[in-house]
Order: sequence, then C-alpha cells, then structure tokens
Amino acid sequence: MSHPLLRDAAVEAARGWVFTPTVIQGFPVKVIGTITFNFRRG
Repeated sequence: MSHPLLRDAAVEAARGWVFTPTVIQGFPVKVIGTITFNFRRG
C-alpha cells in the first residue's frame, strides 16, 4: 500500500517512464507487471 501523499509523485514518475516491449523469439508479447518506486528524502 502506498502513502497518499506520494501518489501524485508516483503517477508522474510512471508517466515519464519509457517502456520497451517484451520480445520473445522476435515477436512483441503482452505482459502484466508492477512498477515499484522507492522515494528517499533529500
């Protein structure tokens, strides 16, 4: 579960992420996953 105050920052980071498709034997395939963002003070 995430902290509500970090939700907007996590969504912004995810939207800026550059994804590349997973390729198996030369063909892109659909995958489902989870992205975890670790926030640090400083």
